[in-house]
Amino acid sequence: MLLWLCVAVLSAPFFYLEALKAGMAPRRWLIQGLLLGPLLWPLFQAERQLHRRAVQKNAASWDS
Repeated sequence: MLLWLCVAVLSAPFFYLEALKAGMAPRRWLIQGLLLGPLLWPLFQAERQLHRRAVQKNAASWDS
């Protein structure tokens, strides 16, 4: 239990910084990182990919 708490506390800033770099909502990912720890990684990867596609689609619509 204590190990899981330490891992979750250490992974929360990681998700915060990664969300900040990707242009996503960092506070949301910080809280989820505190709650789920490294189990959040697959969800974060999927969400980041969806966010990236939406940004690219939106940028392409401005070019036309």
